[in-house]
Amino acid sequence: MTRLFYYGVVFCILLSNIPLSQDKQPHKENLSKKTSPSMKKTKKLNDEKTQDYLELFDEIFSILKRSYVDSVNSSDIILSGIKGMMSPLDPYTKILMGRSKDSYEVLARGKYGGVGMKISEVRDTIIIVQVFEDSPSYFEGLMAGDMILKIDSTSVIGLGRSETVKLLKGEINTPLTLQIYRNPGKIKKEFTLRRSSIQVKNIPYWGMDDDKIGYVKLTRFSKNTSRDFKEALISMSSEGMKGLIIDLRFNGGGLLRESINILDMLLPKDTENPILIKKGKSSYKEYFSRSNPVVDINLPIIVLQNKRSASASEIVAGALQDLDRAIISGQNSFGKGLVQMTNKLNDTISVKITTAKYYLPSGRIIQKSDYLGNNSLTDGLDKIDSTFYTTIGRKIQGGRGIIPDISTNAKKIPSFINSLSSNQRLFILFANDYGLDITEDAFLLYEKLLIHQMDKDYSLLDSTIFAINIFGENNRY
Repeated sequence: MTRLFYYGVVFCILLSNIPLSQDKQPHKENLSKKTSPSMKKTKKLNDEKTQDYLELFDEIFSILKRSYVDSVNSSDIILSGIKGMMSPLDPYTKILMGRSKDSYEVLARGKYGGVGMKISEVRDTIIIVQVFEDSPSYFEGLMAGDMILKIDSTSVIGLGRSETVKLLKGEINTPLTLQIYRNPGKIKKEFTLRRSSIQVKNIPYWGMDDDKIGYVKLTRFSKNTSRDFKEALISMSSEGMKGLIIDLRFNGGGLLRESINILDMLLPKDTENPILIKKGKSSYKEYFSRSNPVVDINLPIIVLQNKRSASASEIVAGALQDLDRAIISGQNSFGKGLVQMTNKLNDTISVKITTAKYYLPSGRIIQKSDYLGNNSLTDGLDKIDSTFYTTIGRKIQGGRGIIPDISTNAKKIPSFINSLSSNQRLFILFANDYGLDITEDAFLLYEKLLIHQMDKDYSLLDSTIFAINIFGENNRY
């Protein structure tokens, strides 16, 4: 077993030195480079040094197992070594395990096997906070506010949200039984459901106002996002859309192909001038707009972004800005322009490695920060005085992610409204108790409750404050 783990570390170290790319053929510029005698000598010395350190790692590991004062967990030590090996690299090169691996796989597939609900944890109790439409939970009549007591024969009281999610997810068409407590009526009920394919919805809303201005909110770029985006564009165009707002605020990115597909719907067909370039150690790929746009080429477009708009969001906003197809409004984006490739090592562990960089049509790189301190990730194109030009000659700069054409200050959400958003568990419990008797004064009642309890400092609200307990005091508020 020791040797098995050792060889695993050797494999990962060697893997980190192998140029990985999704491109099958390296670019001709890279192929033309010749290796000089001095480069060969340096490579030989590096290889010898690497071998020395691998042997040193093996020796230290053997000494630890033989001489350490307490028992040694070999697998934990090896895993720590693998993680430590990646610490000098950029923050996106890392091991994926557990929830991080599951999240990435859901992103790539755009679906998962489950029952279609969002849950939260209140003290030791799991509460349903949202039921997705057209899901098993929706069709069987489960409701937001239902408290889950058991899943099959397993009590989830005190189990925690993460472990409960694991019980809810599973193979498609497999059954499970939920025992819930429903506060309106104070009854226990059992529901038998069959897991189905739950589609990830990353466009929670789209629509038009009375002035025929269309709006589409994108929360992430997962599989099928571009398909849903196209559906929204076609529908609004058929109703006479006169302008389009694309909301990428708080969108942390996702799949590259989805961002390219979305650009393809908005830009004129052009197979000569790339809308994005991806450069790696031994790879080079250009992406083009290969289809006719879904919307009129003269349709005004504005893109909303903020400091948490990153990666694929910056590709869309940056390319539209460089090609003068849209106006960008908001705050400076995050500034992430590195390409990762994921390699599955076994059923429980994958490794995600940065293999290339993104460049926008103007030539600027998206990546903002120089994590290694030697311009190896930014090529110096992130500097504040780096000036580039759009298609019609407008000046744009590097250095702070995608800089908006129209800068706006992010308005601070009132603390009272923030309390409702961040403490949806509190709001759901309040609604459960008073949902059947709700009046026009309910909102004022809730505000008075918080003022009484927190002396106007709503920011102190947390999971220890519950309407279900507070309103047990004879409703004198």
